[in-house]
Amino acid sequence: MLRTTNKIKITDPKIEVLDQILYSDISDKEAIEDKLIKDETLKLEKTINISSCKFENVLFKNEDIINSSLMDIIFTNCDLTNLKFINSTFHRVEFINCKLLGTNFIDTTLNNIYISECLCNYINIANSKIENMLIKESNLKESTFLEAKIKNLELADVNLNKSEIINTSLKDIDLTSTNIDGIKTDLSSIKGSIVTYNQAMDLISLLEVKVK
Repeated sequence: MLRTTNKIKITDPKIEVLDQILYSDISDKEAIEDKLIKDETLKLEKTINISSCKFENVLFKNEDIINSSLMDIIFTNCDLTNLKFINSTFHRVEFINCKLLGTNFIDTTLNNIYISECLCNYINIANSKIENMLIKESNLKESTFLEAKIKNLELADVNLNKSEIINTSLKDIDLTSTNIDGIKTDLSSIKGSIVTYNQAMDLISLLEVKVK
């Protein structure tokens, strides 16, 4: 299945029949497949491979998750606050009404990602690759995008207030429905993005000119 917008196509997670189970009853916690886990507080293994799973109303208590793969996953009403994903891969993953407050994605690949109605304040995406990502109706206030490589990103009704976007090209990305008040960025990052007239006035300081 495809989640198609006017600009990009997001491939949905491939999930079929799931076995609902308690996390504590999973024998191999480093490789989790075809499971439904809900209404729990848990701590994942530091290195994991998860595929074709749903997590509902789950609070994750991890710190670092390293060299891991998450493929065909749906997170609904989950709390991933302050988790740090390092050198990992996300492919066909959805976050619906989740908390990703201060969540870090470092040296990580994010491919075919859908984020909707999520709290992503202070999220940090650094040295990561983004391809085919749709973020809608979500709060990314004071988030950081540092030296990220982006291909096909759509933002719809997103709050980027006071966010920092450095060495991250937003070329051809439509920011017209996005709150970019107080954004910190550089000319190479914002160059080629699509903005409103008022947004352009706010960004003109990057040109180091004064408007009379």
